[in-house]
Amino acid sequence: MSLYALRLRLPDRPGALGSVASRIGSVGADVVSIDVIERLGASVVDRVLVELVEDTLLDLLVREICQVDDVVLEHLAKAEHNVVDRATEGLRVAGALATAATTADRLAALCSGAKRLLDAAGVIVAGTERGDVLASTATGDDAPVYETTCGELRVIVHRATPLHSVEIEMLDLLVALALVAPEGCG
Repeated sequence: MSLYALRLRLPDRPGALGSVASRIGSVGADVVSIDVIERLGASVVDRVLVELVEDTLLDLLVREICQVDDVVLEHLAKAEHNVVDRATEGLRVAGALATAATTADRLAALCSGAKRLLDAAGVIVAGTERGDVLASTATGDDAPVYETTCGELRVIVHRATPLHSVEIEMLDLLVALALVAPEGCG
Protein backbone atom coordinates (compact mmCIF):
# COMPACT_ATOMS: atom_id res chain seq x y z
CA MET A 1 0.00 0.00 0.00
CA SER A 2 1.18 3.50 -0.85
CA LEU A 3 0.19 6.92 0.43
CA TYR A 4 -0.43 9.80 -1.96
CA ALA A 5 -1.00 13.46 -1.14
CA LEU A 6 -3.45 15.14 -3.50
CA ARG A 7 -4.17 18.85 -3.66
CA LEU A 8 -7.60 19.38 -5.08
CA ARG A 9 -9.44 22.58 -5.97
CA LEU A 10 -13.15 21.94 -5.76
CA PRO A 11 -16.37 23.91 -5.50
CA ASP A 12 -17.22 25.05 -1.98
CA ARG A 13 -20.68 23.53 -2.05
CA PRO A 14 -22.42 20.71 -0.18
CA GLY A 15 -21.63 17.29 -1.62
CA ALA A 16 -18.54 18.21 -3.66
CA LEU A 17 -16.08 16.58 -1.27
CA GLY A 18 -18.41 13.61 -0.81
CA SER A 19 -18.41 13.06 -4.58
CA VAL A 20 -14.61 13.07 -4.61
CA ALA A 21 -14.46 10.64 -1.66
CA SER A 22 -16.90 8.34 -3.44
CA ARG A 23 -14.68 8.28 -6.54
CA ILE A 24 -11.64 7.55 -4.40
CA GLY A 25 -13.45 4.64 -2.78
CA SER A 26 -14.59 3.32 -6.16
CA VAL A 27 -11.01 2.31 -7.03
CA GLY A 28 -10.45 0.63 -3.68
CA ALA A 29 -8.47 3.52 -2.22
CA ASP A 30 -8.96 4.84 1.29
CA VAL A 31 -9.11 8.48 2.41
CA VAL A 32 -6.69 8.76 5.34
CA SER A 33 -7.11 12.48 6.01
CA ILE A 34 -8.56 15.67 4.57
CA ASP A 35 -7.12 19.08 5.34
CA VAL A 36 -8.63 22.35 4.13
CA ILE A 37 -5.72 24.39 2.82
CA GLU A 38 -7.57 27.48 1.63
CA ARG A 39 -11.05 28.81 0.93
CA LEU A 40 -11.21 31.01 -2.14
CA GLY A 41 -14.70 32.42 -2.56
CA ALA A 42 -16.70 29.75 -4.37
CA SER A 43 -13.92 27.16 -4.27
CA VAL A 44 -11.72 25.44 -1.73
CA VAL A 45 -8.29 23.79 -1.89
CA ASP A 46 -8.03 20.55 0.08
CA ARG A 47 -5.09 18.27 0.80
CA VAL A 48 -6.35 14.71 0.68
CA LEU A 49 -4.10 11.89 1.87
CA VAL A 50 -5.09 8.67 0.12
CA GLU A 51 -3.92 5.11 0.69
CA LEU A 52 -3.85 3.19 -2.57
CA VAL A 53 -3.82 -0.61 -2.55
CA GLU A 54 -1.69 -0.83 -5.71
CA ASP A 55 0.34 1.86 -7.45
CA THR A 56 -0.99 0.55 -10.77
CA LEU A 57 -4.38 2.06 -9.84
CA LEU A 58 -3.01 5.62 -9.65
CA ASP A 59 -4.00 6.61 -13.21
CA LEU A 60 -7.50 5.24 -12.64
CA LEU A 61 -7.73 7.17 -9.35
CA VAL A 62 -6.82 10.42 -11.11
CA ARG A 63 -9.33 9.79 -13.92
CA GLU A 64 -12.08 9.05 -11.40
CA ILE A 65 -11.41 12.20 -9.35
CA CYS A 66 -11.28 14.38 -12.47
CA GLN A 67 -14.73 13.06 -13.47
CA VAL A 68 -16.28 15.09 -10.65
CA ASP A 69 -17.65 18.40 -11.98
CA ASP A 70 -15.42 21.44 -11.41
CA VAL A 71 -12.72 19.49 -9.54
CA VAL A 72 -9.12 20.28 -10.49
CA LEU A 73 -6.18 18.16 -9.39
CA GLU A 74 -3.53 20.79 -8.56
CA HIS A 75 -0.85 18.36 -7.46
CA LEU A 76 -0.28 14.69 -6.79
CA ALA A 77 2.77 13.19 -5.13
CA LYS A 78 3.71 10.07 -3.28
CA ALA A 79 3.58 11.04 0.38
CA GLU A 80 7.03 10.73 1.91
CA HIS A 81 5.63 11.42 5.34
CA ASN A 82 2.37 10.23 6.78
CA VAL A 83 1.24 13.65 8.01
CA VAL A 84 -2.36 12.80 8.78
CA ASP A 85 -3.14 15.79 11.00
CA ARG A 86 -1.25 18.94 10.04
CA ALA A 87 -2.27 20.76 13.23
CA THR A 88 -0.71 18.05 15.39
CA GLU A 89 2.32 17.88 13.12
CA GLY A 90 2.71 21.66 13.38
CA LEU A 91 2.80 21.33 17.17
CA ARG A 92 5.41 18.56 16.89
CA VAL A 93 7.59 20.82 14.75
CA ALA A 94 7.12 23.72 17.19
CA GLY A 95 8.10 21.40 20.04
CA ALA A 96 11.22 20.30 18.18
CA LEU A 97 12.16 23.95 17.57
CA ALA A 98 11.60 24.86 21.22
CA THR A 99 13.61 21.95 22.61
CA ALA A 100 16.51 21.86 20.15
CA ALA A 101 19.83 21.79 22.00
CA THR A 102 21.70 23.93 19.45
CA THR A 103 20.99 26.44 16.71
CA ALA A 104 22.05 23.86 14.12
CA ASP A 105 19.56 21.35 15.56
CA ARG A 106 16.81 23.99 15.53
CA LEU A 107 17.45 24.92 11.89
CA ALA A 108 17.53 21.24 10.89
CA ALA A 109 14.19 20.77 12.69
CA LEU A 110 12.80 23.79 10.82
CA CYS A 111 13.89 22.33 7.46
CA SER A 112 12.60 18.83 8.03
CA GLY A 113 9.39 19.99 9.71
CA ALA A 114 8.53 22.53 7.02
CA LYS A 115 9.24 19.92 4.35
CA ARG A 116 6.71 17.53 5.92
CA LEU A 117 4.05 20.16 6.64
CA LEU A 118 4.21 21.73 3.18
CA ASP A 119 4.63 18.52 1.15
CA ALA A 120 7.77 20.17 -0.20
CA ALA A 121 10.58 18.61 -2.18
CA GLY A 122 12.98 20.47 0.07
CA VAL A 123 13.62 23.47 2.27
CA ILE A 124 16.79 25.54 2.56
CA VAL A 125 17.66 27.84 5.46
CA ALA A 126 20.39 30.36 4.70
CA GLY A 127 21.88 33.32 6.48
CA THR A 128 20.79 36.70 5.14
CA GLU A 129 24.16 38.36 5.47
CA ARG A 130 26.44 36.05 3.44
CA GLY A 131 23.87 33.62 2.09
CA ASP A 132 25.57 30.61 3.69
CA VAL A 133 23.38 27.51 3.72
CA LEU A 134 22.76 26.72 7.39
CA ALA A 135 20.43 23.72 6.92
CA SER A 136 18.85 22.00 3.94
CA THR A 137 16.62 19.15 2.87
CA ALA A 138 16.56 20.29 -0.78
CA THR A 139 17.36 17.81 -3.51
CA GLY A 140 17.01 20.10 -6.50
CA ASP A 141 13.90 18.25 -7.75
CA ASP A 142 11.59 21.26 -7.85
CA ALA A 143 12.12 24.96 -8.39
CA PRO A 144 11.86 27.36 -5.46
CA VAL A 145 8.26 28.53 -5.06
CA TYR A 146 8.47 30.65 -1.95
CA GLU A 147 11.11 32.57 -0.09
CA THR A 148 10.79 34.45 3.18
CA THR A 149 13.24 36.44 5.24
CA CYS A 150 12.88 36.90 8.97
CA GLY A 151 15.67 38.40 11.05
CA GLU A 152 18.93 36.82 9.98
CA LEU A 153 17.30 33.81 8.27
CA ARG A 154 16.25 33.32 4.67
CA VAL A 155 14.03 30.26 4.07
CA ILE A 156 13.45 28.88 0.58
CA VAL A 157 10.80 26.24 -0.14
CA HIS A 158 11.13 23.94 -3.15
CA ARG A 159 7.91 22.38 -4.36
CA ALA A 160 6.07 21.70 -7.63
CA THR A 161 3.16 24.03 -6.81
CA PRO A 162 2.91 27.48 -5.19
CA LEU A 163 2.19 27.77 -1.49
CA HIS A 164 -1.27 28.84 -0.43
CA SER A 165 -1.77 31.68 2.08
CA VAL A 166 -2.38 29.33 5.03
CA GLU A 167 0.86 27.49 4.26
CA ILE A 168 2.79 30.76 4.01
CA GLU A 169 1.43 31.84 7.39
CA MET A 170 2.37 28.46 8.91
CA LEU A 171 5.92 28.70 7.56
CA ASP A 172 6.37 32.29 8.70
CA LEU A 173 5.26 31.36 12.23
CA LEU A 174 7.70 28.43 12.37
CA VAL A 175 10.56 30.64 11.15
CA ALA A 176 9.74 33.24 13.80
CA LEU A 177 9.68 30.51 16.46
CA ALA A 178 13.04 29.18 15.26
CA LEU A 179 14.50 32.65 15.79
CA VAL A 180 13.21 33.12 19.34
CA ALA A 181 13.62 29.61 20.76
CA PRO A 182 16.45 29.62 23.29
CA GLU A 183 19.18 27.00 23.07
CA GLY A 184 19.32 24.12 25.48
CA CYS A 185 15.65 23.98 26.49
CA GLY A 186 15.49 20.26 25.75
